[in-house]
Amino acid sequence: AVVSALFYATAKLAQHNDAPEQRIIRGIFAVIATALGALLLYVEVPAAWQPIAFAAFAWVLIEAAQLTRYFALRWHTHILALDACVLAASYDVSHSPWWHAVHTGLWKLIPVVAVLYLLAERASRLQTEFRDWIRELYTLAATVLSLWLLFEGLQDPYVAAAWALYAVGLTAVSRWTRWMSFARQAFVVGALAAIQTAAINLLQSTPNTHDTVRLTVSLIVIASLYTLSEALRLPETWHQKQLEALHSWMATALAALLMWYELTPPSIAVGWAILGLALYEYGAFRKSSQLRWQAYLMICASFVRIFFAKLTIGAA
Repeated sequence: AVVSALFYATAKLAQHNDAPEQRIIRGIFAVIATALGALLLYVEVPAAWQPIAFAAFAWVLIEAAQLTRYFALRWHTHILALDACVLAASYDVSHSPWWHAVHTGLWKLIPVVAVLYLLAERASRLQTEFRDWIRELYTLAATVLSLWLLFEGLQDPYVAAAWALYAVGLTAVSRWTRWMSFARQAFVVGALAAIQTAAINLLQSTPNTHDTVRLTVSLIVIASLYTLSEALRLPETWHQKQLEALHSWMATALAALLMWYELTPPSIAVGWAILGLALYEYGAFRKSSQLRWQAYLMICASFVRIFFAKLTIGAA
């Protein structure tokens, strides 16, 4: 650590003028200092704490770049942040004990995501060119890493709910910061949560029986999807294609599928009819043609269900 600090100090004092060779010498000393610091963290810090250690090191360097106005340290920050992502993604949290439905090792890695989001703001502020790309890449890396950590660190039935709530959080942050990168990511994460719910929580479960975990997780995802369809502000090119309505369609499909699995056969048609009526009333209130079309579809599905149920009873 002392040697690394000495190399940073030498890099600070080595350049006496703006000649190219002077900048090269200063850059070499700075690279050696960063490499020594990273090697020290990799050798001395336990594996579970290495991701947050590298992320903290990246944060220190970006603050040093702003303080000293030595902007070459930005590239050191990018490399260290990438190292932190790789170390966090490759760490096997399944070796840590369970706390309810969560691997305790997950708590050691979540701070890495927070630092990456912070670096998205700090690094883009110092970047005169490619500012939007730097911000986009950092936020994308943080979001992808968080989804992976939640997938690895939670029991399978709870992953979809965590992803859905994360999408709602991204939506809130996108409206606060007005960063379209968060809005685009929230859109994708919400869709992934819907797919995860259908594939894991519903299609792999037993129909016509009550399951508390399935019901709770599905309701969280459905509520989150309807929230996204109302609150998410997508880029104009996406808005013109009415892509924000996709979440409401997914929510309605999940609600209908949940009723199929949770309700007894005679009650399914009633549940679909009630859902259709609720969608129509809310669609009329919000002046949303998408919700009204969903209402028509659910009411038609209810009548079809009643018709085939009567045929089945008659045949019996």
